[in-house]
Amino acid sequence: MADPDPLFTQWQANMAQWWQQALNLPQPPAQVRDRYELLVDATLQQMHLPSRTDLTRLARITDRLQALLSQQNNERYVLQEHIARLEKEVVQARIEAVESRLALRDQLQSIEQRLASVEAATESPDAAASASSE
Repeated sequence: MADPDPLFTQWQANMAQWWQQALNLPQPPAQVRDRYELLVDATLQQMHLPSRTDLTRLARITDRLQALLSQQNNERYVLQEHIARLEKEVVQARIEAVESRLALRDQLQSIEQRLASVEAATESPDAAASASSE
């Protein structure tokens, strides 16, 4: 069997070595990544485009505003429930006040009727006594 082409063998060895190095490379250090991000941000800023930092800041602001809005909606809902409960209590108190007034008016009419009958009874003997003395 003939040996493969030496050029092919050399290429295969070089590719194997390159892949071995590529697979064994450690992750880039954080400093390199930070420097890269700063350069990308500076480039985007020069191009008058929003950078990743700008978008991150806007996302945080949006998230905070959404949380505040949600909290406001929850508080509004609680207040609406409280107002509805107070309105029901006020209506119930008014109904009870009207019922009490009606009951007091009935009692007052009953007392006035009894007083009128007592007055009539006390006037009758006085009228009979004054008529008999004349």
